[in-house]
Amino acid sequence: MKNKQMVLATVIMVALRAPITSAQTSKPVGQAAPRFTEESTVVKTGKFKLPGKITLPLGDFKVPGLILVHGSGPHDEDETIGPNKTFKDIGEGLAARGVAVLRYEKRTHKYGATMTVDDISIDNEVVLDAVSAVKQLREHPRVDPKRVFVLGHSLGGTCVPLIAALDPEIAGIISLSGTPRSLLDLIDEQFEYLFNEDGKITAKEKKKLDELHTDTQLIREGRISEVKQPLLGAPNKYWAELHKLDVLTPAKKYNGLILILGGGRDYQVTRACFDAWSKGLEGKPNVTFKWYKTLNHLMMVGSDPPSPSDYMTAGHFSKRTLDDIAAWILSDGKKLAEKKIKASPKE
Repeated sequence: MKNKQMVLATVIMVALRAPITSAQTSKPVGQAAPRFTEESTVVKTGKFKLPGKITLPLGDFKVPGLILVHGSGPHDEDETIGPNKTFKDIGEGLAARGVAVLRYEKRTHKYGATMTVDDISIDNEVVLDAVSAVKQLREHPRVDPKRVFVLGHSLGGTCVPLIAALDPEIAGIISLSGTPRSLLDLIDEQFEYLFNEDGKITAKEKKKLDELHTDTQLIREGRISEVKQPLLGAPNKYWAELHKLDVLTPAKKYNGLILILGGGRDYQVTRACFDAWSKGLEGKPNVTFKWYKTLNHLMMVGSDPPSPSDYMTAGHFSKRTLDDIAAWILSDGKKLAEKKIKASPKE
């Protein structure tokens, strides 16, 4: 494997670990010059105040709105990972295409230093602030309050049905690289993939994998006290909550629009996750599925076997995916609603 120590330090989705960040100065994705305006905002949930930005299409008419919900880990408002700024790309790209987008600093990024183990839960990390953001965007004078959508990436994409369950008036939800499967299963699969990236697993690596599998199984069985240390740096009771998370039930009950997006070069949230959504929501008429063969977990194009180095390579969110998301939102789900799941020809 290429630099396995770097892999273990940077790749896995961990609730409390700080992201690697760096500046990005390239032009907004999907346009040569800005075709949007941007304003600062603050998302408020009780005592928590999360700074953010709202990107708006040019003009003075009402438009659909979209909330962006982060993946695992403490993220800034741009969801900066290495040189890449996924949420900045989405916010600017969709605003240029006619959708108002609100993105905000994640609570664990703004307040992580003061949060205790007991503070870490899926509601406190993800759900409650997203619900607050939805209510806030509805009140914006440029936004049609009946057409506010939520897009979640990675863990956020897993949790969008939970957000909609607390606010069923949300017009639609988008799961981008999210999963209805247990995150403990994904941890096992990710580490097996990474340790075997060079085609072999050493005795030392096998020992680490065995220890990891033992810990994840103990958490599955509710034997948290027997796990000797926090799994991947996050509280074990948090992992137990994630393992028990049921997002398919609220997704089945939700009457708004649902868009499920996945990438063929995503080794963290794989085709098995995409297929689990498809099977779990089979026959539900308000759901659209879209699979992009050459896109990774950040929805960036690539051709080589996926690896953590993808995230350290400067790129942009797929223009094709931005076009698809905008078309789906602006048409209220009428576009992209093919029954057959297809791979895009170039992505």
